[in-house]
Amino acid sequence: MESKNDLHKVKCPTLLLIGDHDNMHKHIPNSKMKIIANAHHGTNFDNPKAVNQAIFEFINKIN
Repeated sequence: MESKNDLHKVKCPTLLLIGDHDNMHKHIPNSKMKIIANAHHGTNFDNPKAVNQAIFEFINKIN
């Protein structure tokens, strides 16, 4: 990922929906990681119900 070295600059609450071997969230302060089961790189296509639920829960916590 080209922006990996700039991830620490992200200041807003961040939800990462990523694979279980990804560690990008460690580079973004105040980020949360949610692993989406039964999904590959296209999590929103592979498991849209779980993705939508994760986004809904994240937004409700920051509001």
